[in-house]
Amino acid sequence: MEMDLELRVSHDLPPDWLEAAAIALAEVCAWVPHPEAIKFVYTDSPRAFAEYAALSVAPSSSGAADQAEYQLDRADGAMAVALTVPLGSRRAVIVFKAGLLGDVNLARRVARHEVRHVLLNRREEAAWGIHRQLQAYVPRVPFEYVWIAETAIDEYRCELAVEQRDVASDPSLSNPGFNRTDVAGIEALFLAIRTSFRQSANASAAYHAVVSATERLMVTFAYLAARINARSPDVDALDDIEGLVDLAHLLRGIPNADEEASVTALARCIETVASLAFALLRRHGFEIQDRPQGKYLEVL
Repeated sequence: MEMDLELRVSHDLPPDWLEAAAIALAEVCAWVPHPEAIKFVYTDSPRAFAEYAALSVAPSSSGAADQAEYQLDRADGAMAVALTVPLGSRRAVIVFKAGLLGDVNLARRVARHEVRHVLLNRREEAAWGIHRQLQAYVPRVPFEYVWIAETAIDEYRCELAVEQRDVASDPSLSNPGFNRTDVAGIEALFLAIRTSFRQSANASAAYHAVVSATERLMVTFAYLAARINARSPDVDALDDIEGLVDLAHLLRGIPNADEEASVTALARCIETVASLAFALLRRHGFEIQDRPQGKYLEVL
């Protein structure tokens, strides 16, 4: 099947990398409906990620509210490897970091994860931004936690589909990606933010850093929760991470991205996950508050 593939790279890719792209995309195009409506891009340019992210106000992977400000690097120093941008009418762009192609099985896994975001958006079932579909929605916590919860739920559903449907039938796709070391690195960010704030008293910088770190923590937990709920072999080593088992429990009733979920069920889940994000941030010594004067970051 002919596919819409674009390479935006600064140099020619090795032949085995090109073969890895062909394998990964041929596999997803063989089963996803209307693959001709998906544009696949492999790039080594951060600018390309930002350009494609700016095409949509409702992306599935980044969690950023303003896509013109999409950042490839994450709060803990990790780099985003893929971004799915819905364009409406079943159309979408999936942008991959070209370096993924150095590992064919990782490239296959990430392609399968990202195409699940396409499915969620086609069914108008993505949690990201779902609160805007609800009349007179008033969250119990500030909206920052709601956006973070919606992002985490979408990532969970896509990763759960990969674990339950793909890894179960093809163990070569097993690549946890996140582990205990990643969690420790992200949690250390909160201490660094506190230290920086005490030295600079820059509340705006601390606020943005706290939001970014909390999102990174919750998305990492979402990936790990998918492994827990899919009963992956290595989950026993994760059951003592504070907050992770709680998230896995909250998400247990939410189906993977290959299955339909009701807006009502997703809305209820968003509320509980947002409350968990609120509680986790308090445990790390911060609280975001909505006040008449605007946003307020309290260092506890």
